[in-house]
Amino acid sequence: MPCQGIHYQYRRASRTAASYGRWCLSRSPGATRNHHIADSAEILQAAREFYKENRSTIKFPYNQPTLGYVIKWLSELGKTTELDGLLAYADKHLQPTWENGGLYYPRNDIATDEEGHWTHMDPFSGNSAIGYARLNVENGQKIMMHAPWTKETLVDRPFVDGLDLSQGMDCL
Repeated sequence: MPCQGIHYQYRRASRTAASYGRWCLSRSPGATRNHHIADSAEILQAAREFYKENRSTIKFPYNQPTLGYVIKWLSELGKTTELDGLLAYADKHLQPTWENGGLYYPRNDIATDEEGHWTHMDPFSGNSAIGYARLNVENGQKIMMHAPWTKETLVDRPFVDGLDLSQGMDCL
């Protein structure tokens, strides 16, 4: 069953004409146009066609890092199927780049490609949110909030001391 957001709708891409076999984000006009329809490939395709015909007049209305928020929410909620699908989509379509041993996704201010597929990448999503979502565990933020580590928690745990970045050591 599709999961719907305020102006975005997740959908199984296998239910669309452009099948990725993954989950992906829909832009607001396409999502709201088929908001009340659960599984109609024809309606979804019509919404995609509407978007493609009108994309030059549709402004990208959000400044917040939508992909970053969504991908972190999915990791926090333990929605591994949807999370793995969005991560696979990002890895296939959003230009993953390795630099100095770190993975990031370069900024792209274009909302979608000609077919209406998500291409937007903001600095928060590309530099931290996607990486965080890969490392987070279900309820990770909740656990940190409700059971933070204290001096007493850490007293019996092993630790490494006397190392720093100048010695070629890194945290990952």
